[in-house]
Amino acid sequence: MFSRWTEVLTRRRRRMERDGPVISARHPDVPPRVEHEIGDLGRRLASIFTALARRSAENLPGDRQARRIVRRRIPSSKRVIPR
Repeated sequence: MFSRWTEVLTRRRRRMERDGPVISARHPDVPPRVEHEIGDLGRRLASIFTALARRSAENLPGDRQARRIVRRRIPSSKRVIPR
C-alpha cells in the first residue's frame, strides 16, 4: 500500500514540475539528491490557498454543524455526503 501512495505522490509531483508550480533541481550526488522550490505559478497561487485556508478555519465549526443537520434529515441509505 505504501508503494501505491508513493507512486501517486511521484506522479503528482512530476505533474506540478511540468505545469510550473514546483521547480526541481537534480544534483548528481550519491545518493541522488533533488531539491524542490515553489515556482512563479506556485507563488501566484499562494494567495488563493491562503484565502481558502482562512475561510476553512473561520467556517469549520459551522460547516460541521450543517453536515450534522443534513445527515439527520437524509436516511443513511440515501446519503451522498462524505462522513
